[in-house]
Amino acid sequence: MNLFTISIRNLQRRPFRAFIFSIVFVAGLTAVVGLHYVSKDIGDSMEEKLSRFGANVVILPKENNHTVSYGGVQLGSLSYSITYLNEDETINAVRTIGFKENISAVAPKLIEVANFNDTPIMLVGVDWTEELYINSMWNLLPEEVKPNVYTVAGSKSGVKEGDIIELNGSSITVDRVLSQTGDDSDNLIFTTLANLQRITGNENRVNFVEVAALCAGCPIDDIVAQISANTDAEVKALQSVVKQRMYSIEFVETLVWCIIAIILSASILMMALFMLSSVNERKKEIGIMRAVGYSKLAIFSAICAEAAILLSFSGVIGYFAGYYAGIKILSVMSIDAVARSFPVADMFATVGIAVAIAVLSSAFPAMKAARLSPAEALNRL
Repeated sequence: MNLFTISIRNLQRRPFRAFIFSIVFVAGLTAVVGLHYVSKDIGDSMEEKLSRFGANVVILPKENNHTVSYGGVQLGSLSYSITYLNEDETINAVRTIGFKENISAVAPKLIEVANFNDTPIMLVGVDWTEELYINSMWNLLPEEVKPNVYTVAGSKSGVKEGDIIELNGSSITVDRVLSQTGDDSDNLIFTTLANLQRITGNENRVNFVEVAALCAGCPIDDIVAQISANTDAEVKALQSVVKQRMYSIEFVETLVWCIIAIILSASILMMALFMLSSVNERKKEIGIMRAVGYSKLAIFSAICAEAAILLSFSGVIGYFAGYYAGIKILSVMSIDAVARSFPVADMFATVGIAVAIAVLSSAFPAMKAARLSPAEALNRL
């Protein structure tokens, strides 16, 4: 009779206890695996959703100005020309970087000043498909956009739907009033980028480009560096926006890992108590095994093998249950799970960790059993 057979038969002699403990450990492992996959998908989903509330990278033309001084007195910077970005070249510079999969939206903008009732109004040309991705607060779909001018509710300019704005001799009708956001965009008038480029003679020109980049999986500085390498423009990361988003994501991930650590700690403690109880009940049996020649190492190995066998089967069941429970939880939360094939390698790694936990938690009970002397067993006969 080998040590593996001894461990199997001992589990068969106490099936109810082994079953109860397996159920408890399967439940714990299901929670750990489920939380792990839920946290990963929630992190990705959170960042994607947060990117819809503003860009975190901006691309600007390099400043074309000169510092003016006279008599040792600094008079500030004098800008002597307005510079533009080439729209196609700038967008291509962003879309072709190594981390292009992390780019969610590239929103170019052209800004001009218009006069309405002798009041200067900032007119902004945008690519609505990209713009509405990073400004979802307007509750407007790209297909609802017409090639006319839009204004935001609460605008200080007092522009209303149906008003006509004269720009460079052209009459432009305000087609829609957008939702108020409470920021500077409430005082702007929007039109399609192509429309503003046409009426101002700035074809393929933009003043700046906003970029929504997903920071998970790579530092934002790497994205900025790669964009800078593809263009002569000035590329800046809005660090306050980046830090706020990463803090939200990291907070969720840290919370999940704390819960996982608590569950694993409780599992190790329960396993240790289970094996310690088993050893105390089997003192006579263990002592007889020592009396007939089994070494301390053999007894230690038999106890650890019993725990490893129990948790290896529980690990497989728990992983399957946790993986599909995570998908179900994401479905209930209306979060699309990341498309992935069943991670067989992760399953084997999880089972390996479960076996390691079994050996770790049963080490003390196994050492206690290995130190049991044959004389103590004979006294129990």
